[in-house]
Amino acid sequence: MSTNTRTPGQSLSRRRFFKMAGGATVAAAGMGVLPNPFKKLLRPFGISEAQAQTAFPPPDLFYAGIRPAVNVGLSVSRVGGSAQVKAMKQVAGKLRLDLAQYREMAAFAQFGSELDKSTQAQLARGQRMVELLKQSQYAPLSVDRQILAIHAGTTGQLDDLPVDTVLAFEEALYAFAETRHPAIFQELVEKKELSDTLRSRMDACIAECKAEFLATRKA
Repeated sequence: MSTNTRTPGQSLSRRRFFKMAGGATVAAAGMGVLPNPFKKLLRPFGISEAQAQTAFPPPDLFYAGIRPAVNVGLSVSRVGGSAQVKAMKQVAGKLRLDLAQYREMAAFAQFGSELDKSTQAQLARGQRMVELLKQSQYAPLSVDRQILAIHAGTTGQLDDLPVDTVLAFEEALYAFAETRHPAIFQELVEKKELSDTLRSRMDACIAECKAEFLATRKA
């Protein structure tokens, strides 16, 4: 007799849900914050609100080269925020909302409507943040580097860079900070918190690196 106590029907139902959700990888579900259509999908398949997080990776983002392909408008994490160091929370507080708004505006812009300057600026920043958050396979990034890069993006310091140069600048920024301003990474690792002084030093580092980066590309 088999000792497997798993209920076959329940396992099949969960697999059916993943398929119905458009390829979603559901580690856990936050039903209280998901839109009604997704709540209706979750309940019949035994995925409870007590579980912790949901990630919906739409195929269109995946095939567009956005990795990890997470839909920030639908994805929810109750665990991730608690696990973040304080410095990450400080730089990424608006990131999810800004990216969700960017997706909505990008979809609206496809209809060819005239956009005001503020909307154009938000679209431009969103494009650069999407590029900045792309991650190569098998290429984990330390938290201190993530914090520096996200700070550069969310504070608008990448807004004047061409979109196709963002990833190259990101790599240049890590190397520049490591060789010219190593104390920034050291303080981020040790204190895990952003002071006003550290923010100013990060801003100066980013500005110096960008000046050299743009000068090199013009040469």
